[in-house]
Amino acid sequence: MSSTLPCADEESVLGFREIPPSKESSDLLQKLGLQNFLYIVAEKAANEKLCDVRDGPVGFDTEFVKRIPSATEKMILKMRTPGIAAKKYAKHIIRFLESKSEHVYEPAWDNRGLCLIQLSVGDTAWVLNMKKIKAFPKELKRILTSPSITLTGAGLNSDADVVWEDLRIDMPSLADVGLMTRLADPESRTDENFQHLALDAAAEQILEVTIDKSRQKTVDWKGTLDDGDIIYAAIDAAVSIRLFQTLDTKLYQKSVLIDRKIPSSWYTYRMVEGEIVRIEESIKGTIIPWSTRDCTWYINGRFQGYFP
Repeated sequence: MSSTLPCADEESVLGFREIPPSKESSDLLQKLGLQNFLYIVAEKAANEKLCDVRDGPVGFDTEFVKRIPSATEKMILKMRTPGIAAKKYAKHIIRFLESKSEHVYEPAWDNRGLCLIQLSVGDTAWVLNMKKIKAFPKELKRILTSPSITLTGAGLNSDADVVWEDLRIDMPSLADVGLMTRLADPESRTDENFQHLALDAAAEQILEVTIDKSRQKTVDWKGTLDDGDIIYAAIDAAVSIRLFQTLDTKLYQKSVLIDRKIPSSWYTYRMVEGEIVRIEESIKGTIIPWSTRDCTWYINGRFQGYFP
């Protein structure tokens, strides 16, 4: 869709603007089937543009900067405890209590570290500038909190952490494509612990595409963004959903092949705690009890080898 308005006017009047696909990323965009980029800077525009995003997987990512700690966080950081683990558990307990509180949480917009939220479905990607919106659009909240929408990405513990700290919402369905890649092909990385692969590594291994991560630490996400920055951010969300769709099929095919269920708990998160759900070896039946360390599997407590 084209507009006769200059880009700056389009953004200020409409609350969003369409970003033309970049020539530098044309090959990648074609492989991903990504054609439309919407950069959103106003609450009303966010609600209008996201209302058609419904059930199913949605590519998800965030960009953020260091935030100003809350009074509670400062208190935890200053605690004299036996170590980092105690502070971590204290923070988890406070998060849990806050998630159950009846009091409405009001985001401190000037203190937020969250800069962008990126979403992608089909051939479209939405990049929401939370620094400019300075509100929590109801359609965005619906998407992030819906149990029937699976938010897919890599390294989601950090994204979940910043969303909780800034918006105090529980995202109930997070699937990490970096962990799914481990489960789909653990034999290729037997010398490493079971932790998520970076998005670029997973994309190269599963989709056979190369994504540029050079802007990750060089762009000032809270500042003025050019079209290249916006497309760069959008690509991460688009790659995430393509990975999820491919890996979901791969894991299903493997489960059929060996007649064992591959539990989704190995690549989903407890959002408030910021940790993988993961099942333990004591789980029996037809579910594969994976080892949390090296993606091996066991029967009756005995090592059986690498999956499958």
